[in-house]
Amino acid sequence: MWRNLMGNKKLLSTLLLSSLFLVACQSQKAPEETTTVETTTETTTTTVSTTVEVKPDYSLYDGIISKYATVTKNSKGDVDQSINTIAYLLRNNEIYTGIDYALYDLDKNGTDELIISFILQNGNHIPLDIYTLKDGQVIRLTSPEVKLASIGERVLLDTLVDGSLLMSTSSSAGQNIHMIQYKFDSTGTKLEQTHEWKIDRSKGEKVPEGLPESIKKDEFTYKSVYTKPVTKKEASAQKGINIVEIQNGDYSSLAGTWRNSKGTTLVFDKNGLVDEYSEIFTVKPEKDGTVLRLGVRPKGGGVGGYFILIIPAGAEAPKVNKGDGTTKPAQSNNSRDRLYAGQDYSGKPDHFLYKVD
Repeated sequence: MWRNLMGNKKLLSTLLLSSLFLVACQSQKAPEETTTVETTTETTTTTVSTTVEVKPDYSLYDGIISKYATVTKNSKGDVDQSINTIAYLLRNNEIYTGIDYALYDLDKNGTDELIISFILQNGNHIPLDIYTLKDGQVIRLTSPEVKLASIGERVLLDTLVDGSLLMSTSSSAGQNIHMIQYKFDSTGTKLEQTHEWKIDRSKGEKVPEGLPESIKKDEFTYKSVYTKPVTKKEASAQKGINIVEIQNGDYSSLAGTWRNSKGTTLVFDKNGLVDEYSEIFTVKPEKDGTVLRLGVRPKGGGVGGYFILIIPAGAEAPKVNKGDGTTKPAQSNNSRDRLYAGQDYSGKPDHFLYKVD
């Protein structure tokens, strides 16, 4: 028994020492270190700049073209002071045969200028007015501020290859010459005077040398102000010529006033030609039925009849016989309804009539 008790004591002592050792070890254990890591996230914003090219809206020029289209041979009525009034010389002056327009980038800035010009008998052109576009606005370059509002007859304006313009006028049988050279300003919306010359030939003075050459005339693509393409809005509002109805005696699609640049005017109502002295007596289709030919004669008989060609938009006008067995295209605007009236057929652009109301 004693042995058992002593053995138990030894066991208890051993257990007690082990416990104390464990406690001591735990109390001496090093504390854990806590490390805080601060993380910074950088946000980078990248701005991408995109440049969208906005093309000029050249339909803005249509209002100017329409104003000049009202000036025709033998026309009457008020003078529009907002355009170059020299244009009205066309009414009773045989030197000029009509008015054309062209689009051309004179200063090479990406925007075509509108150039309104007289047509001479030899086919050459004399500028009457020049306009440009900026931020959706039509700007007149040949304005009174730069003393170019009356170019076209005695005051001539030449377009030069370097983008400048040269005004010239003369007096005393060409002995005294006044010349001014202009260039576009930095905005492209104004003309600035760069040089001026006053030349007296009676004193042996000469035109300055070294001036830039004129732009070649074949670089301009001219169109008649009387045949400008219709806008989408105008096209949608326009009924157009109805060939079938006309052949059945209904002229409603022709009703209105038709005029060309020579001043020739025809008026139709739903019953046909409105003319006190003439009447339609034949209606014949031509060119596979796409064009109609009306025969017109004096009322009550007599001589002096003529024909009228009715050519709908989209149809090609009859070709012109050159007299040597060959033909050439007529000069008309195929995008518009048009008429041709006469006793012979030349196909010239100023002979075609277009609806004006």
